[in-house]
Amino acid sequence: MSRIVKKVFVERTDKLLPQFLRYIWVGAATTLIDWGILNMLLAGFGVDKRIAAAAGYMTGVVANYFLCIAWIFRSDPRRRLFEFLGSMAIGAVGLAMNDLIIVWGSELLPRWSLLSSVLESLGVPRTELLYVNISKAVSVVTVLAWNFLARKYLIFRRNEKNPPSLDKAGTPR
Repeated sequence: MSRIVKKVFVERTDKLLPQFLRYIWVGAATTLIDWGILNMLLAGFGVDKRIAAAAGYMTGVVANYFLCIAWIFRSDPRRRLFEFLGSMAIGAVGLAMNDLIIVWGSELLPRWSLLSSVLESLGVPRTELLYVNISKAVSVVTVLAWNFLARKYLIFRRNEKNPPSLDKAGTPR
């Protein structure tokens, strides 16, 4: 295994770039969960877009927390409740951002004539589901940046400066 791959994906690190690259992978996995639930609730059950977006997003936030403490950030078992609740609070801010982007985007995008022209020329039917998903794509990028930076600098910063002591297997005591 190459040294770079080990540094980025295997070895414990507190460096920004490897952590961010890992966060992109975690974000991709949890975005699939989020997007899957959003579309299942919208298309499969006719749930309101705000409720569907919130349910998908918060399910992804919980999965994200557990993947982050397993692979990205140093977690201190003595601070797990703080870390979890802090991650949920950051997730709630991200949820508000997600909701605003989806609601505004799905309302404003149909009025954007350039996008309408492009979709029409491609033969893509212009539906609310399409506009919600375009808005969701914008939301994913915006909220990913917020979630990573807030978790790194507000929740797990202390653990990077004072990592918990580890046993021989590398598990926090």
